[in-house]
Amino acid sequence: MSLFALLPLGVVLLTSGPDERAYVCRVETESVLGSTLGGQLQFLPARTLDGRAPGSEFVINVDHAYTRGVDREVAPGEVLWVEGTLMDPDAYFGEQYLFFGLPQIYVSQIKTGVFWPDQRRDLVTLYGSPVSAVPALYLAWAFPLMEEFTPMAWALTLARFVLVCALVVLVVVWRRRPERLVAVVGVYVLVALGLAAAGL
Repeated sequence: MSLFALLPLGVVLLTSGPDERAYVCRVETESVLGSTLGGQLQFLPARTLDGRAPGSEFVINVDHAYTRGVDREVAPGEVLWVEGTLMDPDAYFGEQYLFFGLPQIYVSQIKTGVFWPDQRRDLVTLYGSPVSAVPALYLAWAFPLMEEFTPMAWALTLARFVLVCALVVLVVVWRRRPERLVAVVGVYVLVALGLAAAGL
């Protein structure tokens, strides 16, 4: 069980996190320059504290319909980690986008705690994998008809189907052998975790 508790954490720390091609930095917001679309888009000047940034001072654009990890308005004086890409006025055109003569990034996710939002999502997926494998009994047959169908995703679904069926058979066969059942469940949990990690 300790392996199951630590393995997802290790997988997430090694494989998940911010995009290496993006700007990733810790900033302190200074004020609110403006907002558009009824507050959906926020534009705030920020001062770089750490990490890779487009400058010592720049503007962050927080999109409440897109930026992950933000569930309220970002206030002046907040210290947070941001991940984002540089905004080009030629690419980001329209009245909803404001520019202020400073480098400006479109924020994809914000981290205020230990983990990035993408890492939290992956941890939930991995820790829930022993339970989320069970619907494969249905999805193995229905998945090819779904919009999300890809050969790799279907292969993982079929593998989960085989895993769940094997668990059911072994539990029935060894129901009077508790020591073997513990081992079977342990192997099931680890394989389910591995399949979930392959699908991240």
